[in-house]
Amino acid sequence: MKIETLKKRSEFVHMNKNCEKMATKGMIVQLLRNNDNENKGKIRIGFTATKKIGNAVIRNRVKRRLRAIAQEILPKTSDYSNASYNIVLIGRYVTATRSFKELRGDFIYSLKKLNLY
Repeated sequence: MKIETLKKRSEFVHMNKNCEKMATKGMIVQLLRNNDNENKGKIRIGFTATKKIGNAVIRNRVKRRLRAIAQEILPKTSDYSNASYNIVLIGRYVTATRSFKELRGDFIYSLKKLNLY
């Protein structure tokens, strides 16, 4: 399994228009399944936090926490060899203060609802 990072704004905009979404108390998860043969088994993931959340320190903390959750959970999930996935994790105001255990539960719950876990 190969994990890459989404970095371009155009990729995030495309995801927002065409994806499945699951919102929990701690985060919003956006998922886009790609069935192209050249990228089979690849996961591309992006992290974002809007200015509504707070200043740069808080936004960076939120993104670090989301990155840590993704690095912990994604390698343990089911087999990705059939398709490739783009995933975007959007932080919320409570992401910075919510316990790590609750954030982990939110992410797993979202992946289950999106049929990925």
